[in-house]
Parts: sequence; structure tokens; C-alpha cells
Amino acid sequence: MTLRRLIMIAAVGAAAVVLIAPEAHPAGAVPITSCGQTVTANAVLTQNLYCPDPDSDGIIVGADGITIDLHGFTLSGDRGASLTSGIRAIGSNVTIKNGVIRNFGSDGARIQGDNVTVSNVVASGNVGYGVHIGGDHASISASTASGNSSGGIRILGASVSITASDASGNGFTGIYTAGSASIKSSTVSGNGEDGVIIDSGQSSSISSTTASGNVRDGIFVAGDGTKLTKTTVAGNGLTGINAVGNSVSLTGITATGNHDHGLEIDGDLAKVTASIARGNGDFGIFVFGSSPSLVKNAAHGNGFGARSNGADGVGLGIGVSGGGVAVGMNSAHGNDDARECVPTTIC
Repeated sequence: MTLRRLIMIAAVGAAAVVLIAPEAHPAGAVPITSCGQTVTANAVLTQNLYCPDPDSDGIIVGADGITIDLHGFTLSGDRGASLTSGIRAIGSNVTIKNGVIRNFGSDGARIQGDNVTVSNVVASGNVGYGVHIGGDHASISASTASGNSSGGIRILGASVSITASDASGNGFTGIYTAGSASIKSSTVSGNGEDGVIIDSGQSSSISSTTASGNVRDGIFVAGDGTKLTKTTVAGNGLTGINAVGNSVSLTGITATGNHDHGLEIDGDLAKVTASIARGNGDFGIFVFGSSPSLVKNAAHGNGFGARSNGADGVGLGIGVSGGGVAVGMNSAHGNDDARECVPTTIC
């Protein structure tokens, strides 16, 4: 073997060591070395911790403005009958990042306060919720909440941001917010109830997100001014997207194989544009409200599957019911109801 090749191999090996070597602890951070530790300054987990004590949370945050860096380690419980959480905090401007929280008897992370940030966290197998936040302006990014018995992500507050995250395989709802929210580039699949619920959230938005195989609706949104774009809803047990509110806008949506309607809007001044509804059990697209606009949509092969209530799905491609004039220029073919669209002027 040549000297040059030996040098190259040594260099690659050295690079690999650098890649897997742990980062240095953040400067000035308090080390977390035991279960039940209360921190009042920025802190870093220094090892994997198993916390089976039924009377103590894994980590307790006792002040505002604290960052907990899990540093790539795992904080775990024993899923016992206790109501302990992996991380419990009462305080605003708290950040949790970079690690795994699993198998606690209550929530993975339970935080009461505004301006909470969760990033690069996996919260799985907890008896409660993976991440449970009470407060406005919460932000979750690059995180996973999966296999939790209650739900994945639950936020009781407005102005929520969820980006590049996954909430799948949870017992109840994947993502629930009680207030306005922005959800981007995320996945919610195989949850025991709805994929996403945004409850009473004005001017919420969902984009580039997939909701599939959830037992109930893929996405349920209640609030005026909701905007959904470039999102896929497929194979959900009820409706793909169920939106309640005025001035709702759906653009570039794909809804396939949902048991009831593909897309449903209950509210005035709805807009559905450049969307596809195919193979849903009832209507492909259904709008109940006055003066909707439906343009460049395609609804094909809907109404043939058994609906969730057991009745035959005799469905239109596109149906509008309500006052005012429905404006549209759409395509609908091969749906179970031979009229294809009602009113017929929208197709």
C-alpha cells in the first residue's frame, strides 16, 4: 500500500472520529447529573439518565429564560402509574433541545409559559403527551413526538410555530393547538384520532405537510382566514381536510382515499384552487357557505367507498351548498353521482 493511500485512510479515520465525538459542554452551563435535579440556570445533560422514581420528574426548571441542552443523551422513565414528566417547567422563554425524552408516566416535556422553544427533540413512548405546552408563542422545530399514549404535541396557546416535525403513531391527536398556528413541512400519520387540530385559531396556516392514515380527520381547523397550501391528506378515517370558518383558502392540496369528503369547508368566501380530490368515499370537494371560488381543481372517482357511518358513499366530485354565486372552472369525471358537480356551472 502506498504512503499516499495510508495518509488518505488516516485522514478519513480522523474525520470520522471528529464527526462522532461529543461536543464540548456549553460554556457556563450547569451539569445535570441526577434525576429530579432543579435548575435555575442554563443546564446540560452529561449522561443518559433513567428516572423511575414515581415521586419526582426527571428535570425540573425553576426559573424563566432557561435552556436545557440534552446534549444528545436520553432521559427516560419507566411508564409507571406515576404522573411524573421527563422535563417539567413553569417559566417563560424556556428552551429544550438536542435529545430524547421517553417512557415517562405523564408527559415527555410539560412546560407552562410563553415563548417556549423545543428543537431537535424526540419525545416518544410517554403515557401523556410527547410535548405539552401552556402558553403563547411556542416554537417547535425538527422534533418528533411519536408513540405517546395521549397525543404527540399539545399546545394551549396562540401564535404557535411548528416546523419540520413529526407527530405520528400517538394514541389521540398528533398535533393539537388551542389558538392560531403555523405548521410547515411536517408529518402527522397513524394517530388514534385526528392528525392535526387547530381549535379557534384565526389566520392559521399549514403548508407542505402530510396527514395520512389517521383514525379521524387528517386536518381539522376552526377559525377565519385559514390558509392551507401544498399539503397532502390521504387515507384518513373521516375527512381529509375539515375547515370551519370564513375566508378559508386551500391551494395545491391533494386529497386521496379518505373515507368521507376529501376536502370540506364550512364557511363563507371559501377559495379552493389547483387542488386534487381523488378516490374519496363521499364528495371530493364540498363547500357549505356563500360566494365560494373554486378554480382549476380536479375531482375524480369519488363517492364509491363505504363512508365512515357505513352508508354507501354516493358523492359528487364537487358540491357547493349555500347562498350567493359559486364561481368556478374545474374538472370532475367518474364520480358516483353522475351530475359530477353541483351547481353544474362550476365545472
